[in-house]
Amino acid sequence: LPTIPSLQPGVGAGLARLRETVAAIDGVRDQAAVVEAASVRTTRIALALGQWLCAAPPAPSDGDAAAIGELWPLLLARQKKQIGKRLRQTRPDDPATFHALRIAVRKTRYAIEFFAPLQAGKVVARRLAALVKLQDVLGRINDQAIGAELVRQAAVTRPDDPQLAAESAFAAGFLTAGARAGAGQVAKLARRALRAL
Repeated sequence: LPTIPSLQPGVGAGLARLRETVAAIDGVRDQAAVVEAASVRTTRIALALGQWLCAAPPAPSDGDAAAIGELWPLLLARQKKQIGKRLRQTRPDDPATFHALRIAVRKTRYAIEFFAPLQAGKVVARRLAALVKLQDVLGRINDQAIGAELVRQAAVTRPDDPQLAAESAFAAGFLTAGARAGAGQVAKLARRALRAL
């Protein structure tokens, strides 16, 4: 929301109420996350993870390095296929499809970083650079889509305020347009990333 006033003179002052309403909605979500973090279920998961991390790792065998070396190309091929599949499923009017692609790209990036010692340095750098560019655009699309949804919710929370409804509609339109503009870049960046893989 901070960039909207510079685009529409006279709107900046009115957006203060919209910002406050969105912050309140976001605060409710934060409180729900705090409650979940303090739950018995989350505590059990954290304790089990800690126990697993403290356990002694199994001793490596001579065949482990060879097995990992054989696994890496298969994993990379699978991740590349997953990115292609998610790319084909993207639809400009559905931010969730871009989020699914973003998750596939993130998993691939993590795999490349984890298996970096098995690859040439320049290959790793080229792959990561292509994935980072794609991830940046997908991240902006996701942020704008979430922002648009939050400002739409703001208008619903105060249906008796026509000014807030107008501000919400303006902000949602601005953010949605930004997300769609970013969506136009995704196919080109994804094809570059797939070639780099």
